[in-house]
Amino acid sequence: MTRTDRTESILREAFMWGTLMSPLAASRVAARVGAERLFGAGVLGAGVPAIMVPASWLTGYHVFIRLIQGVFMGATWPAAHMLAVTWIKPKHLSGFVSLYTAVNLGYAIVGILGTLLVKQMGRDWLSYLIASTTFLWYFLWWRFVEESLQPNRPKRDEHKNLPWRRLLASKPAWCCGIAVIGSQWADATLMLGVTKYLKLVYGFSIGYEDVLQYMPHIGHFVAAIGFGIVVDHVRGSGLISTTTARKFFVYLSHFPPAALMFVLGYTGCDPLAPAALYIAALVMTGATPAGVYSSAADIAPNFAGTVFGLCQTVGAAGLLAANYVVFEGLHGSFAGWWRLIFGTSSVVLLFTGGYFMMMGSGSIQDWNAPGNVQPEPEPEEPSRLESVLE
Repeated sequence: MTRTDRTESILREAFMWGTLMSPLAASRVAARVGAERLFGAGVLGAGVPAIMVPASWLTGYHVFIRLIQGVFMGATWPAAHMLAVTWIKPKHLSGFVSLYTAVNLGYAIVGILGTLLVKQMGRDWLSYLIASTTFLWYFLWWRFVEESLQPNRPKRDEHKNLPWRRLLASKPAWCCGIAVIGSQWADATLMLGVTKYLKLVYGFSIGYEDVLQYMPHIGHFVAAIGFGIVVDHVRGSGLISTTTARKFFVYLSHFPPAALMFVLGYTGCDPLAPAALYIAALVMTGATPAGVYSSAADIAPNFAGTVFGLCQTVGAAGLLAANYVVFEGLHGSFAGWWRLIFGTSSVVLLFTGGYFMMMGSGSIQDWNAPGNVQPEPEPEEPSRLESVLE
């Protein structure tokens, strides 16, 4: 294992610890100050500190910056879920939640354009571009989203009425969290481990490695959008129940990738086979938003941010564990060790996906309305997103 690999692992771990620390607390902050504000602040806080990376490169300050970026990035997830249930009608929820995978599209764009920029102008300019682009995005978000919604922001009592005990005792909520552990573990193993595996075991060309760093992410994004549209259609047509739809897409996001990852370690001497399996597995994990992510909003729309914050907090543990396992795999280039890594990820996927399929739900839980207090009737109006577009 090289010094660069060790440093990269430390920086990744700092970011992951940040994503573990913030989601649950951020969900409570979003309930008080508004999801639009927190989402904007989260993206701003995750992107703008990149401007300080060149001056702190590979020092303790760099690790601290990654931790802060992780904290702010973790805060965006529960805020996004609150926006989903506030802006979007239930029949279109899965399609909107699938847009979360634009993160993967961002990986692909940075992989393509960022590489060219670094080669032409140097590493520092990539950090400056990320920071300036984030600031521009935040200005547009503040001007056209936060300010336009401010007069009509709905009154939310989520911060007052959250039934903590019933939430923490809810099997469907924990099913979502456990399923997220599996998906996060698999994503970390695929994105962090497979390219290293191909390079160390097969001596894969660095040119092909660059392709594998962005092409699968594009496939993941496209698949996620497709899955989201399909699940909204079948739910809207009444072909299957919401619970059945969520369980089916959890099956797609966990079981096929588990099989593909297990086979990946036994593909012989041709590096193209594990590369193809890697792409297929990452594409199939694109079903995660249509499955477990949307289920976190289905079971408690009034507390969607908090439920998803719990899921992301628990799921971050899967990220950290997978990072540790992959880090240990970098100590050598033995195919047998990497088979153990991929096999472990397969077992985690099968267990977490199976647990959700047995006990998960897509139905609104009774603790969604504490004390059986019914919300005040509201006049029929377009969704919040439609009001913004107008």
